[in-house]
Amino acid sequence: MLLRQAQQIAARERSEPTDAANAPARLRELQDLFGAMRFSGAFTGLEQVCPPATLSAMMRASQAGTPEALPPLLHPCLLALGTLGRLDGQGAQPAPAQGAPLPGPGPLAQAPGAPGQPLGGAPARPPLPGTAGRPALPAAPGAAQAPTAPRPPVALTVSLPTTAARLTVSPAVPTMVDGAPQFPATTVTASGGHATLTLSDTPVFIEETPRETPPTPAERLASPFGAHPATFRGENPPFALAHDLGLGWHRGVAWWVDIQSDADLAAGRFDFSRLDAQLAAMGSNMRAMLTIMLPARLRQDGQAPPVAPGAPGPLAVKADGSWALGPSPAAYDAFVTALVTRYGAHPPRGVARVAAWQFENELDLSRARNDAAGFAALALRTERLIKKADPKAKVLLAGVSGEDFSRNFEAYYVPVLEKLHGRGFDVFDLHLFGRAGDYRELAPMTATARKALDATGFSRVPLWMTETATYSGAPAAPPGLNPQSEGEQAAELVRRGVYALSLGVQKVFWAMLREGFRFRGDLFDHAGLTTDPRVSPDRPDGSPKLAFFTYRRLCAKLAGCAPKPEALSLGPGAYAYRFHAPDGRTVVVAWADPRP
Repeated sequence: MLLRQAQQIAARERSEPTDAANAPARLRELQDLFGAMRFSGAFTGLEQVCPPATLSAMMRASQAGTPEALPPLLHPCLLALGTLGRLDGQGAQPAPAQGAPLPGPGPLAQAPGAPGQPLGGAPARPPLPGTAGRPALPAAPGAAQAPTAPRPPVALTVSLPTTAARLTVSPAVPTMVDGAPQFPATTVTASGGHATLTLSDTPVFIEETPRETPPTPAERLASPFGAHPATFRGENPPFALAHDLGLGWHRGVAWWVDIQSDADLAAGRFDFSRLDAQLAAMGSNMRAMLTIMLPARLRQDGQAPPVAPGAPGPLAVKADGSWALGPSPAAYDAFVTALVTRYGAHPPRGVARVAAWQFENELDLSRARNDAAGFAALALRTERLIKKADPKAKVLLAGVSGEDFSRNFEAYYVPVLEKLHGRGFDVFDLHLFGRAGDYRELAPMTATARKALDATGFSRVPLWMTETATYSGAPAAPPGLNPQSEGEQAAELVRRGVYALSLGVQKVFWAMLREGFRFRGDLFDHAGLTTDPRVSPDRPDGSPKLAFFTYRRLCAKLAGCAPKPEALSLGPGAYAYRFHAPDGRTVVVAWADPRP
């Protein structure tokens, strides 16, 4: 993805060279891309493309407010991006011409002879998925996108086995009427133990006894659904949206450098005030997991670790890209022990207990991803510290990003699993971002992960998915993302969550509740369930998107049900899953997707 982005920047620079007006924006783009490439450790020739002295000169010009000095410095750097190669031998490819039409998915075939209007309202067409996180080559960023040809609606007639005389069918995606979400229900009469339904690609709920009430506190605690994170900066009160949605889980982050500053390392002091406030605001109707993150204490490219002379050495990633503890491993041990002791079995009064901990995140995107032995040793060390402080805590391994999954999982996670061989974690974490329709990538992902886990002593380790999302609108990055409607985003939220549960994934966390991540116009900025004016300037601040109402309905409909549904065989192109509640209530979630 980064390589393709570099190629597109170079293509745009050839057709529209940098000038004083656009230079500041292009410098920021170059800085962001270079930072990501350096962090990945996968690219050759970065220093030749833009020497440090040149980058420093551009920074000085930008800070001095002299954009006219930037073009002669920026232009050769941006052009050279198209020549970059990767350390793994995957060379650069020519970028498409400026303004070249976007390759897009073909239309999905309408089921032959499918009668009637599909249930669930007007269908929202998902584009065909590509490899997770690696969309098809696009026009250059910022170029006008070719209009998408209208696609015929999907309509697939199925016969659903049922013991009920009548079924209530309601859409998962609402229709907005006077600003309020409406889920118009229809009644289907069964005959001979079957009900005939016409499905579209918008999921529907099929119930004998419709449920319209929110989850109870006990049902929320047992829910498979959560958010990463379940609150956001400035939300007042915190977790208000999560409680409205009926979510059961919050995934937060425990940054070592935020809890223990460099100056406090030697004295062994910790500042838990920020986490105390967050977990106290969460309340008792949700569970929390925290990801222990070490960046800002990672030493890269031979730089000295940012600590005072004589202070205990923090975790460091050495210049050769290997994981290592500094000269005083006790500093790291003390941090993990203090963290888990405070929020484990006996947290302070009013502060929610952390039920699950995760060591690091997305190893496959780390500079030190090739050091399987070092990472495995540190993961095992961390798990032992967590279990000693809170024996009942669940421990997750760093989630795999989903970026180029088949390659990255085999290259960077399988070696770690082989080193650990049944030790070091209780849960394996998968992530998946991308376009509407990409939910089907979960089948090969979970199968690949399950096979490797079973072969390395982790056959009893379950799968979670603590980061997943698609977007609405038209993100500028990663390149190649077609515009999507709010309806497409909402429909994919249900498909992705239900399909994951059907494959044995136990928890599904949407990322994120509010638009905006780094405000670069990328997929992550557009994935939120409520709006931010910096991303959606045409919408009032904090407006719920269709996916917000859909997620709330999904949590309510499946409240109290076992997370693993029964897959129903209704014919090619039909996806139908029956969820069972202890009281005998059942809910079928179904949609049509006739792609081969």
